[in-house]
Amino acid sequence: MDPLSVIQNIISAAQYIKSICDQVKANKQQCQRLSNRIEIILSPVKTFAQNPASIRPENLAALNDLVICLGDCRTVVHDFYSANWAKRAFQNQTDNETFRKLNDRLSASAQQLSLSLDITRVFDREADKKDIEEDLADIESKLNDIIDMHQQTSQQIDNLAQSVDQMRVQILAQLSTKKEEVKQMDTGFKIDVQIINSSSLLIDRMLGKGGIAQVYVARWDSEMVAVKKLNVPQMSQKDLKDFYNEANIMYRTRHPNVVLLQGIVQEPDNYMLVMELMDKGTLLDLLRSTEDLTWSKRFNFAIDIASGMAYLHKNKIIHCDLKSLNILLDRHETCKIGDFGLAKIRLNSTASLASVKIEPVHTVSGIRWKAPELLQPNGKFTKESDVYSFGVILWELSERKIPYAEAATDGEVTKLVIDDKVALEASCPPKFQDMIRNCTDRVPKFRPSFANICGTLDALVRDEPLHPLPVALTGAAALPPLPVAKPVVPMEDNPANRRIKNQKFKEFWINYWGPNTVSVDWADFFDCLSDYLIRGGLREFNEEEIKQQFGIIHGKVSMNSFNTRTQELSSLKELALQKK
Repeated sequence: MDPLSVIQNIISAAQYIKSICDQVKANKQQCQRLSNRIEIILSPVKTFAQNPASIRPENLAALNDLVICLGDCRTVVHDFYSANWAKRAFQNQTDNETFRKLNDRLSASAQQLSLSLDITRVFDREADKKDIEEDLADIESKLNDIIDMHQQTSQQIDNLAQSVDQMRVQILAQLSTKKEEVKQMDTGFKIDVQIINSSSLLIDRMLGKGGIAQVYVARWDSEMVAVKKLNVPQMSQKDLKDFYNEANIMYRTRHPNVVLLQGIVQEPDNYMLVMELMDKGTLLDLLRSTEDLTWSKRFNFAIDIASGMAYLHKNKIIHCDLKSLNILLDRHETCKIGDFGLAKIRLNSTASLASVKIEPVHTVSGIRWKAPELLQPNGKFTKESDVYSFGVILWELSERKIPYAEAATDGEVTKLVIDDKVALEASCPPKFQDMIRNCTDRVPKFRPSFANICGTLDALVRDEPLHPLPVALTGAAALPPLPVAKPVVPMEDNPANRRIKNQKFKEFWINYWGPNTVSVDWADFFDCLSDYLIRGGLREFNEEEIKQQFGIIHGKVSMNSFNTRTQELSSLKELALQKK
């Protein structure tokens, strides 16, 4: 290394040592003394930089030794500047031997460089002893402070450990008491549902969670199901009562548009509702998505919900919390009504809003679907209040927005609804708008029943085709609209009439799909038959014949019937090709 570079390294090391000396945590006097001596040596060294030619080989060797020495000085001083100084000070006390060796090396370097310095005065041993004594006293004081702090911390940890132990004992006692209460509460509720053993459920993943429950996807007897699991430690007697109430209501309802309850788990540490899995999530999520929704699909959603609610009301069940978040969709996008946690069985009285705690969910409070009369003191849940909620859902189907989005809080929503400041106007077909107005009429008695709503929707779909017919699978243009089947009196059930009805359906099939259709499957047949029944065929087939058409035997879809229907599809395809 050339002389100038060596000198620059010496200057850099000296400057760094000086910059941190005032901030060292221990041995401050000895570090400061060392820095001062380096500064004294540095002054004559800088003269070499002004006249590099005067540097002799022995001077260069001495300068290199000084670079190494200053590097070691820098390391020692930095150790007492860093955070782990206490460990070094405790292990090595004042490092007086280290400082003595560094001072000796500095003194030797000064002598080798033949610097005009008074070495004895600069490296005064008595001054070193005084520095050691002061540093020892300082370290002893700091170590005593550390020991005191450690003792205080240990005492605090001991106190905290005692508090944690006491809290643990209290929690265990409370948990034990809670379990006993739950066991005692079990005997107070009658339940008439299938009991499922929790060991038969294989939990897959969590779908969501609320205040006292989580919802999971699970496998049960080779079937994927949804499991609503309650948090037992957080359950009150009312929570358990609501659990059994929801189970009883769901289990007694058997309808294509109501979520099916398979059974419940009823164990000391496990309370679960086991339900059919709704793959497509909630109607709320679908409406907030960017997925394209035809008016045909929206009408189908409305028919699904109205059909399910008509069934519930016929069985004297008031839902009390009907909203798009509680409408679930299966893999075929059939809407089903779920979440009966607030539902009431209507006997001779109605439930009061004041007695039911309505919790905000999904960041959109359920109050946006509540009828105006429920927002008044002592408001009563009725069939008509369910109809109002349905009207709000119809508005959502049209607009795909949050109801009363301009209101930021529940209080603002309540004021808007009670004061009748905002009407739920929608940009939709006129008859659909009429239905929204009728369902959300401020006077409950003027709202239609769900039975009437189903009839109105059926007439709308039957008399006014809402979407173009399917395009042939070959990619041909859409066929012209089908003639609407006229209502007829049900035919007498005999072999001749059955042949006539089957032939009429086959002709409808050919017109529906067109002669260019290459292949069809079970879902195509299902769609076509459903459309045929809605457009008038429903009045030709009796209930038993409709079940047979869909392959339903004793309430279940028969695989033999499915295979038979598949063969019929092949025949229909051949018939279509012949007609071509």
